[in-house]
Amino acid sequence: MFIDPHGRLIQLITDLAYAILEEHYEVAPENPKLKSEYSLDENANYFEVRNFIEKLVATNYLTAGEYNTNLNHLMQVAELGRYQHDQAQLQQMIYRVRDNHFNNYRLHLFALKSSEFVAEVVGKEHGLYSSVKTLGNRIHSFFEYVKTDEQFVHVKHIGTKTAFKIYKDSIQEFAEPSAVLSFYMEIVPWKDAWNLSGIMTVVNPDEVNFDLPEQYEMTYRIEAMNGKDKSLKKQKSS
Repeated sequence: MFIDPHGRLIQLITDLAYAILEEHYEVAPENPKLKSEYSLDENANYFEVRNFIEKLVATNYLTAGEYNTNLNHLMQVAELGRYQHDQAQLQQMIYRVRDNHFNNYRLHLFALKSSEFVAEVVGKEHGLYSSVKTLGNRIHSFFEYVKTDEQFVHVKHIGTKTAFKIYKDSIQEFAEPSAVLSFYMEIVPWKDAWNLSGIMTVVNPDEVNFDLPEQYEMTYRIEAMNGKDKSLKKQKSS
């Protein structure tokens, strides 16, 4: 069904709803169920926090419209229909598009990322404030496997040699490799380490390319994260 967004019917419905809400706003009882839906437990794990951020940003009247419009556009660009024959791959691709949008898109509201907006909503007194605020500092780049221990998968960024600890339980069905491998990984900071957020796939040496603009940006981000404030410049070939 096509609904004209400028149709008179929609205006009448919204005017009616507004009139009812305006009359009862000051005396309406609190809605504990609704409040619980928009409350974040301080003991929440990464995936609970991630889902909470996306739910809040995608359903509140300040940001929902632009957030969902842009997400729908990305879904169309991704041509997800070509994965219809493989439901597992389709769900993986849908999650990846959502995850990229969730981490990279800046809201029109103060040009905040979703994680930054929600951090201010939960407040600085919340135990997860810092973890929520920095969740959008996503890195998607190439890493070399180092080792695995009880809690972490240890990898090294190939371009900067920076060490990263990835929570092992964020990687589904991870099996410790028997040989030195390189991975393309999409990771986000979580508490005192990093969490897989997106895909992790084995890459061949000839697939590693740090001349791409996005990889140059990742290198700069990692360098900045390590306290290097000087501007990085591409080395011109002689």
